[in-house]
Amino acid sequence: MTFWGAGSFGLLGGLAASLLAVSAAITKARFRWPWRGQPDGVWPRLTVYAIGVVLGGIVSACGYSTMKSGWPAFLMGIAAPSVVQNAVGLIEVSERRAEAPAAEAALAALAAAEGGDDGTPA
Repeated sequence: MTFWGAGSFGLLGGLAASLLAVSAAITKARFRWPWRGQPDGVWPRLTVYAIGVVLGGIVSACGYSTMKSGWPAFLMGIAAPSVVQNAVGLIEVSERRAEAPAAEAALAALAAAEGGDDGTPA
């Protein structure tokens, strides 16, 4: 399987996953367009679906050398958006805590005992 072939099958898999997501959203909205009444309209949803399609193509194209047919690439395209979303969701991001005032005072005292801030011995 070539790079472009795997990428194409991955795009189709991503498209299948996006169409399924649109179908589920329409069903959840009681068979009405789910973007009706939203101030931004349809564009945010279409952007998310398009990202899923492109992501499916990219992931499948990256694994092209291990594929013998289009079926694995298609399946990778279907699974890629949720796999990547779950993998990114496992990354924990937290703010760095500021040092406690006691620690700052201890560092200042240590610097003063060693000769002050200018580096000269005490």
